[in-house]
Amino acid sequence: MGMYTDPDKSFHFIIPHPDSLISSAIGGHGLFLSNSSIFNNFDLTHYLYLAYLMIKPFDRQNFGNPENMGTLLSKEDALQLLETWVPNVKLRNHMYQVGYLLKCWAREKEGLDENNQWKWQLTGWLHDADWDQWPEEHCHKIVAELEARNIDPEVIHGIAAHGPKHFGVDPITTLDKVLYAIDELSGFMHAYSLMRPNGYAGMEVKGALKRLKDKTFAAQVSREDIAEGAARLNVPTEELIQFVITHQSNTPEIQ
Repeated sequence: MGMYTDPDKSFHFIIPHPDSLISSAIGGHGLFLSNSSIFNNFDLTHYLYLAYLMIKPFDRQNFGNPENMGTLLSKEDALQLLETWVPNVKLRNHMYQVGYLLKCWAREKEGLDENNQWKWQLTGWLHDADWDQWPEEHCHKIVAELEARNIDPEVIHGIAAHGPKHFGVDPITTLDKVLYAIDELSGFMHAYSLMRPNGYAGMEVKGALKRLKDKTFAAQVSREDIAEGAARLNVPTEELIQFVITHQSNTPEIQ
């Protein structure tokens, strides 16, 4: 079990990890507990761990209706869904960061137009949307919601495939693979920035790699997922780290 406290003392969290307990919200999944919480921290952590164990892999690999290709939530509707489903601002910030990284990748690496950039960003925004209030239904609830709204199946598949070991859905498309490669790494790099006096300013790949090799630092972040994500995308981890350093601090929606 790990515990992390934000330098501004506004929150802390206790995390179970999938192999030992649960992935942290620093890297995608986790439990943030307000210092003013009326709940007992141990009870909440125990509940979350049990909820995680109750998550079942999907029994399918196909999601949504191909006829809905190109149908996306508007930015306003997506923001409203996040504010309703994810009261935890820190967890929302993680999703905003991942979404922004996906948008930047779609533009710079894939040369996609603005509409497809938004599709990638939307996928990142919503990938953990059900974790805050319904951890025992993680991924299943948001997938069902988006299927009911007739959203583009590539968005839905990307969300369902962002944790193949846990949800049983293989990342197939480039969008799937980039989300899987970026999710844990984004959280790890955020943790690294918090311990640096100047945050991302002056951050170098070699420093991040050193911390990545130190398994006592941000121990709850899955190094295995980071390595596997890079391998599936066929992009060196060093290149992914540099991409995050370049872009993550510019996420406009951060609160």
